[in-house]
Amino acid sequence: MRIKSYAAFILSAAFIVSFIPPAGFSAEETAPGTGGNVTPGVYHGGQVTEFEVVGGKSSVEFIGTSLMHHFHGVSHEPSGFTSVDFANPQSTTSVEITVPVDSIKGIALGSEKADLSKNISENLESGKYPDIKFKVTQILPENAGSAAPDKRSYLLKGDLTIHNVTKPIVLTSDTEVTDGYLHVTGEYDNLDMTEYGVTPKPLFAIVSVNDVVDVKFDLYENLKESAPVRSSVN
Repeated sequence: MRIKSYAAFILSAAFIVSFIPPAGFSAEETAPGTGGNVTPGVYHGGQVTEFEVVGGKSSVEFIGTSLMHHFHGVSHEPSGFTSVDFANPQSTTSVEITVPVDSIKGIALGSEKADLSKNISENLESGKYPDIKFKVTQILPENAGSAAPDKRSYLLKGDLTIHNVTKPIVLTSDTEVTDGYLHVTGEYDNLDMTEYGVTPKPLFAIVSVNDVVDVKFDLYENLKESAPVRSSVN
């Protein structure tokens, strides 16, 4: 049976399920300002709206295990954008999320003083491949008839790039307008890092880890100031 692994240190993509930072992590300056500029009206559709990820308030989490510990790697520096007409997401959506490898801070739970960030950077060769990227190629609504006016769920198909290797993945994502932000959460389980050319090195030189990781993302997005909404009708 495969043990989920080191992959804890990696992201791959952005996009989570309301992540609460584990012990040892503090949300980097939890959100600039007091709130965002998004209202539930964005779901009415009829026009393409552009959003950008709010760094510091957003996070991407990587979870894995070895024979001795559970590991968490968290980045509070994801960046990117979403461009979508929620009335016609299949034809209008463009999403790109980037996570700098060196922004991922790692610890072994139960041994929070052990900083594993260097292990993550070395395994992912951040000097050569500094970013993890996720680009959505297709989005499909999962609850178009939802009675909740400020919530939507989607199936996301896209390309995940890690260590200069790109693979297609499919994941589910929930969106909700909360506190003036478009709050996007989701997760992708059992990400096999060996498929991206990454072979985890033993931790502390002796503790072996597996090559599978779970990824969760918790993104807060604001309306992009320099990009006003535009019609999605040709």
